[in-house]
Amino acid sequence: MNIKIELPEIFAEEGETISLQSEIKDSIIAEIKTKTAELVMKEMGEAIKQTVESEVKKLIDEILPKLLDTEYQEVSAWGEKKEKYTLRSKVLQTMAKAFEYDISNRYSSDKNAYSQAVKYAVDELVKEAKIDIRKNIEKEFTAMCILEAKEEIKRTLGIKS
Repeated sequence: MNIKIELPEIFAEEGETISLQSEIKDSIIAEIKTKTAELVMKEMGEAIKQTVESEVKKLIDEILPKLLDTEYQEVSAWGEKKEKYTLRSKVLQTMAKAFEYDISNRYSSDKNAYSQAVKYAVDELVKEAKIDIRKNIEKEFTAMCILEAKEEIKRTLGIKS
């Protein structure tokens, strides 16, 4: 007994015939389309990214100096004009203030970050110095005590040096 199965007949819709060759061809074409689309999208994305970055850099290089050096003038809520300034001068003032060491503030919350960092560094150095000084004092004190004890023993035993 032989059973013969015709695959194209199973997969075909009523009234149409499908050849294995055309199925393989369609599958290959679909895979090529997918891979090509992915490759094109990737390359386009990279090209767009590079173009946008270069254009933004050009704009920043062109606009930033003008923006920093343009004079502005503050006006109070009552329309009173205040002194003129540039963004560059404001940035420099802010940086100078941020890096100003202020020892007068008692509370750490009142100190700027630079003052806190300097205080922390100095406190660490003082802590290390205290440890070193204490070790040296203990060493010297021990040496003096031993020397004094030797001298006392010599006097007690009547030994002259």
